[in-house]
Amino acid sequence: MSHATVSAAHATGRLAQCGLGQGKGLRRSVMPVRIRGRVYTSVRSAARALKVSESTIRNAVAKGREDFVAAPASMKTRRGTPVNIAGVEFPSMRSAALALGLKPTYIRTVKARGSCQQRLLAAAMAYLARQEAA
Repeated sequence: MSHATVSAAHATGRLAQCGLGQGKGLRRSVMPVRIRGRVYTSVRSAARALKVSESTIRNAVAKGREDFVAAPASMKTRRGTPVNIAGVEFPSMRSAALALGLKPTYIRTVKARGSCQQRLLAAAMAYLARQEAA
């Protein structure tokens, strides 16, 4: 089952029916699903083999995260995106925001919107001043 197929079904509110065929009494045209390199004949067979619900499989396909379904915790761990603010390297946007005394999502929001750059630079300069004083 392709990501585009699931996305289209999700957008039209038919995600629960995705891959189930044309309806009651008609021959079902079940589409295969690939998860972590293994191809399953249907969402149902993938769900049974991985011991998760069918909706978990459909949602993962819709989000393009098939390889993380029923994966070990080490595969699900997200690493932060390193960020450089005023010449200071931080391992993630969240850690940078917390070090600068901002809300955890502030830097991500600023980068997405492209606004409030002055506040971010002012916080970084204050952080550098605190580091030099310590």
